[in-house]
Order: sequence, then structure tokens, then C-alpha cells
Amino acid sequence: MKIRNCVNCGKTPKRDYQEEKLKAIEPGEWDSQSWRNHLAENQMEFRHPRGNEFDRFSIKKAIFPEWPSTNLQIMSETRLYMDVKKRLVWDGASYRPFRSGGGYFCTNRCAIQFATNVAIAMDRKQS
Repeated sequence: MKIRNCVNCGKTPKRDYQEEKLKAIEPGEWDSQSWRNHLAENQMEFRHPRGNEFDRFSIKKAIFPEWPSTNLQIMSETRLYMDVKKRLVWDGASYRPFRSGGGYFCTNRCAIQFATNVAIAMDRKQS
């Protein structure tokens, strides 16, 4: 597929990522009391844990299998929940262009800006 750049700003469209999820073989056990103590000690409001905080505040860590091998580029790998990991992969060629009447745009905002600029130019031309 030939990459068509945005008509308005010239940027390439957003990449078309695929999301893969991986469930734990053995679920972990969460220590909610130590998590609440950590939030209180650091004077933070309640929030859900992120990233490695799942392992830091667990009684028993979740055991995950290896990711299946892939030829795709791995863009990011994150912990979604206590027992679920997710990664975004990209094949290196697919993009998600926003097809509109006047051409390809990277976002809807660029399409609106382009339409506004065309309308202003046509209005100036008539006067």
C-alpha cells in the first residue's frame, strides 16, 4: 500500500496497530492493604495500580507464559490488569487514513481545517 500523506499538514496517517492480550497461567493475589498504605504514605488519592506496581504490591505474583513469536514490530507492552498483559504490534506498512471527499487526512481535525481553508479561499476569490 502506498502511503498517502495528509492533504492538510503533510504528515503520514496514524499507524494501524493490532492489540494482543495474554492471560496469566496462574493468577496472582493482590495485597490491597499494602496498596492503600502506600497511597496514604505518599499522600495520593485512590487510583488503580499501573505497570510494575501490580508486582510490587502482590502477595503472589501472576505467572505469564511467553508471548508467541511474531514477525511484527512490537510497539509497546504493558500490564493491563493483575492477570492480563497487552502489547501493540505493527506490521510496518499499514496505516489508518481518514478518507474524505478532498483526499486523505491524518485526523478529522485536519479534514475540518482543510475544508475551512478551502471555504475561506473560495470566499476571497468571489469578492
